[in-house]
Amino acid sequence: MYLNLYEDHFSYIRDFKKYAKSYGCPTCGRKFKRAYNLRYHKTSCTGAVKFDYPRRAYNGRQTIFEQLDDVGIHVNREDRFYPYRATYDIECLLKPLSDQNTDKMTWEAVHELLSVSVCSNVPGFTTPKCFVSEGDPAVVANKMLEYLQKMSEAAYEELKGHFADVFEQIKALYPDYDGSSVTSEEHDDNSTTREEGNDQDGESDGKKQEKRTLIRKLIGRLHHHLRQLPVIGFNSGKYDVNAMKKVFLPHLYTQQENLRPIKKDNSFMSIETDHLKFLDLVNYVAPGFSYPHLLKAYECHETKGFFPYEWMDDLRKLDHAQLPPAEAFYSRLRGTHISPDDYAYCQKVWEECDMKTMKDFLIWYNNKDVVPMLEAIQKMVDFYKDLGIDMLKDGISVPGLTLKYLFMNLKSNEYFTLVGNEEVYKLFKQNIVGGPSIIFHRHHQKGKTYIRQKEMTDSGKQPKLCQKVIGFDANALYLWALMQDMPTGYYIRRQADKEFREAYSAPRRGRLATEWLDWVAHSRDIVIRNKFNSIEKRIGRRQVPVDGFCSATGEIFQFHGCFWHGHDCCLTEGLDTNPRRQKPMAESREEAKEMTEYLRGEGYNVIEMWECQWKELKRTKEVCAFLDGRKTPTENSYKMSEKKILLDVRKDAFFGVVECDIEVPEHLRAHFAEMPPIFKNCDISIDDIGPFMKQHAETHGIMSKPRRSLIGSMFGQKILLATPLLKWYMDHGLKVTRVYQVLEYIPKKCFEPFGQKVSDARRAGDKDDKKKIIADTMKLIGNSAYGKTVTNKEKQSDVCYCNSAVAATQKINSPCFKKVSEVVDGFYEIETGKRTIKFDLPLQIGFFVYQYAKLRMLQFYFDFMLEFVDVSDFQYCEMDTDSAYIAISADSLEDVIKPHMWERYENEKHLWFPRTDDPEHAAYDKRTPGLFKEEWSGDAIVGLCSKTYYCFGGDDKTKDKFSCKGVSKRDNDITLQKYLQVLETQKSGQGVNRGFRVRDNQMLTYTQTRDAFSYFYPKRQVQDDGVTTLPLDI
Repeated sequence: MYLNLYEDHFSYIRDFKKYAKSYGCPTCGRKFKRAYNLRYHKTSCTGAVKFDYPRRAYNGRQTIFEQLDDVGIHVNREDRFYPYRATYDIECLLKPLSDQNTDKMTWEAVHELLSVSVCSNVPGFTTPKCFVSEGDPAVVANKMLEYLQKMSEAAYEELKGHFADVFEQIKALYPDYDGSSVTSEEHDDNSTTREEGNDQDGESDGKKQEKRTLIRKLIGRLHHHLRQLPVIGFNSGKYDVNAMKKVFLPHLYTQQENLRPIKKDNSFMSIETDHLKFLDLVNYVAPGFSYPHLLKAYECHETKGFFPYEWMDDLRKLDHAQLPPAEAFYSRLRGTHISPDDYAYCQKVWEECDMKTMKDFLIWYNNKDVVPMLEAIQKMVDFYKDLGIDMLKDGISVPGLTLKYLFMNLKSNEYFTLVGNEEVYKLFKQNIVGGPSIIFHRHHQKGKTYIRQKEMTDSGKQPKLCQKVIGFDANALYLWALMQDMPTGYYIRRQADKEFREAYSAPRRGRLATEWLDWVAHSRDIVIRNKFNSIEKRIGRRQVPVDGFCSATGEIFQFHGCFWHGHDCCLTEGLDTNPRRQKPMAESREEAKEMTEYLRGEGYNVIEMWECQWKELKRTKEVCAFLDGRKTPTENSYKMSEKKILLDVRKDAFFGVVECDIEVPEHLRAHFAEMPPIFKNCDISIDDIGPFMKQHAETHGIMSKPRRSLIGSMFGQKILLATPLLKWYMDHGLKVTRVYQVLEYIPKKCFEPFGQKVSDARRAGDKDDKKKIIADTMKLIGNSAYGKTVTNKEKQSDVCYCNSAVAATQKINSPCFKKVSEVVDGFYEIETGKRTIKFDLPLQIGFFVYQYAKLRMLQFYFDFMLEFVDVSDFQYCEMDTDSAYIAISADSLEDVIKPHMWERYENEKHLWFPRTDDPEHAAYDKRTPGLFKEEWSGDAIVGLCSKTYYCFGGDDKTKDKFSCKGVSKRDNDITLQKYLQVLETQKSGQGVNRGFRVRDNQMLTYTQTRDAFSYFYPKRQVQDDGVTTLPLDI
């Protein structure tokens, strides 16, 4: 018997002769039947994945209307926002299950598509329509898709007529255009020719092809925009699509062209075809926002109805001739009953609508979901429209929309470069550290526990009783971080092994061109668009990219490198041939001249600057002063020393990032013991966690392998730090022992206006209830602003479908193949890694946001708490990203302020907390990012492990507050005693989760019992008392 071993799996080899004739590429893993094919493949194979690091400024993708603007076709602002959309919602039959259960997992029901309601604002389709199953869910899915297709076609016909003039203007760009164009954007992109963007005059056939390519691109993309109808559900990507996946996706695949899903784990972020774009409204609202909350927040006229979900477990119940009793509406999943008033409302609806069977009630209920959703979406779309964003066309989630909004409002001289270097990209990525979640002291309770009992006793002091536990929250911490100095422009890199010589990330010609363009923009007070602050302007039918363009004056600005373009000057003296271009200098010079004539022939005024001329101009006093003002403080230093770099960081004369070794000196370790200042991700082994917790782990079989966690540490090795945080470290006594490299940026608070807009909108919402929804949406935008920049693009996958085993096999043979799933017989879902990963997001923004957030929390502990409160009067208990829970020895924070610090506290407290001197100041500061507000206060806290704590004894306003990661608050009776019992017995507590889960491409209801309240805590060394902790020495 022959077996094949792949990783840890065996497979049986049925035909060894065929198996022996399989040839695998050692680089990418692709398989071939013939050795010749493998040899041919290896000549061009560079690996399974290509990594692309663009060396340019970040700019989002242009919309079709921005592309039309570039060719002189201007569409009215109102027409740039897609007006139509459809909504849908499904209901399911919950068929009971009784097998495949385990001791801790019970699978209770499988969800089968029962009905789907669809509604839209497309003329002729504004009345909701419900399709109900008669036994075959596939028929329901098919009818739904056919109906949506009719909607899409109707919307397209309406819009196509409205945009007829725009189509004519596009065709007028090339009068001989014959109309033979594909209208799909995807097809059109494949037709791009090598001549596109060529900056040389070619043959007439080539010119015609360039013109046709431009026309096809514009017409194709405009058709695609008008044809694709957004179809929105609520929680549809997680629930609806998966619940009907077996019948929905096969029909969608056969009925629609170019099926393109975007998945995140088991959720569908979007599903696009040429005609439809399925989106999930959950991705546009705050986390945890339910559908009833959405309708209430947007003051929709209609509300969600009521339905006995779990009672509907048999199709025959649709024939019931009366409303089932109120008990049938009980939801075990939610643990809720229908109220008497709501049940009476259902009875009233039954009578007023003259319902005959439960099928009528189902249709009424299902339709009640889709109509108010349209109203809510319209209000959301209108909000984003005021910001200049087409909500359902410009992004599939809030982070994407927010990133677009952020960069729409930057000044022309504010830009962020992409990290166009693999080493530098990995440097940033490997040092991105999220928000810390740490338990410092596991239990404090008013009148029972003592502040720093062991520490005070060992130092000969009498410990004080705990009198209060206060939770402080940094208001809009990440928004505050975003409002600080950001790393703009191109960076200068200096490495220790190269004597810290300056190395620019931008090419020399690009820097010279930018200098000149910026000088012209400054001296003439105009805005010049170039590839460093926007997307390059392309001119004419040939779409030639130009160095700079001013839309206000219609001028083109061209910077010519003397060597590259063959200028006859002092810089090229003695050169007849350009060795790099392998052509005569005269020929290069003539090409530059012909290009200028071409641009002028297109009707533009072209202003040229040769490199030699610019060098002369740079010597003038006025230009020299301007350029000096643009430079970084150290840019004129060709080489630097490690000492000079660190000195400049401390003097705020160097802004950027520093890769270094840093540590807390031995004599300061006690000072930093409670809050080790260096946050890092590292592997924690069982030998690192101290003898007490190690024994517990060994007794219970925990932590057989190291765990990677975010911890506070006393040192960092080859750690990348933003200079504001590094400066704070050095000012507080930390020692940098070695510097490996630095990246210097230009600091600008370019997002401060954005933060002010968010804060002002929230203040307006506090004053006027009618503006509350705008305030909440702006809060969501503010919290989402940086998230898109730290997207891990290496984890993204492509998902495709095929309806035959042969096609699936071909996909599986791809070197990027990840996994395959058979959705139904003969229909496969295949996930592959991306062949090309383009790192086209400004990662440094997210990195700096995280660094600033940690800086602010360190400032609160060391620069406020330790400065104004004696250590005997407070003890940190828990920290979670932007919050800190602290036990104190008095009833309020002000009662423990050091007496001799009171005057300074009064003068400086507005830097830390909202003002309380008058109502107007209090209202304003309530929404000021970065200030600390008291979010909870009470009598006790029990912290078991990260994100698992209970705060007890709050007043009527705060009440009890708890966090129990991984356990449903709804399904469990969570009390202080449950947490205390775990702490006292050292035995983990159990919790119950009920919900929906995807398994084998279908949606199931489950009940799970799991160990949830864990006693085990490895992020700090828990001492013998089981409560006190010390930092890990790693």
